Amino acid sequence: MRGLSKLVVSIVLTLLSCPPFGFSEAVKRTAAGKKVITNEDLETVRQRYSSTENPTSVPDGKEVLGGTTETGTQPAGEKKKAEEPKSGFVNNNEEMAKVEKDLKEVKDLEVKYQGFLTKYEDSFTTAKTEFQKQTLQWQIEDTQTHLARLSEKRKAIEAKKESILQEAAKQEKVKSPPQ
Repeated sequence: MRGLSKLVVSIVLTLLSCPPFGFSEAVKRTAAGKKVITNEDLETVRQRYSSTENPTSVPDGKEVLGGTTETGTQPAGEKKKAEEPKSGFVNNNEEMAKVEKDLKEVKDLEVKYQGFLTKYEDSFTTAKTEFQKQTLQWQIEDTQTHLARLSEKRKAIEAKKESILQEAAKQEKVKSPPQ
């Protein structure tokens, strides 16, 4: 019985691998029949299906985004440069906002790691096996290392904040004339 099933399977596989009976010819046709889409094909499709209400190009050769035309001399592929702030005070406000955000994130992480540290220390006192004690000791040491790193980072950010405030005070003194 086993030999018969092997024979049937081998016959089926042989028939499927032959071109007149199997899938191999169909696979060859699809592999040979694949069409490569070129840029010209894409352009003809765009032209065929573009609506007149929302043109994709202007007579000057500049592209239109969202149906509005660009009036500047800037090429379509080039991004607009961000406008520079007109005063140093605006620049300081942006820097101050970034520093405040960074400071808040560092303080939040410090609180998070303080929570971890107290949790690990409590678990260390109740640990029963030597493995648990060793693992918790490593976690405590790692957490203390992270806290020390975050503390240094917080101090650096606070120093940067102080320098920004001093710079803003200097700029304010320069801008306002003495009375």
